[in-house]
Amino acid sequence: MKKTVSTLALALLLLNIYAQKNSTQPVNILFVIADDWSFPHASFLGDNSVKTPNIDKLSKKGIVFNNSYCATPSCTPSRASILTGRY
Repeated sequence: MKKTVSTLALALLLLNIYAQKNSTQPVNILFVIADDWSFPHASFLGDNSVKTPNIDKLSKKGIVFNNSYCATPSCTPSRASILTGRY
């Protein structure tokens, strides 16, 4: 998990550097974690039964990170791994 968190942190850093070189505006990064929100339960991902207009707006105006790995397939330990960088 440390490698995955380090890779994510490096990717965000490089994205920030790239954006700063190509723009005079500061870059905003929003990392969204939702409890028990499984793929693809958002309207921008094609789910017609769930309406997520604000998440849809964010996805249209930004970048969607859609490929990742987790330390554990359970919610709380996985979130703890993301936030701490530890298993």
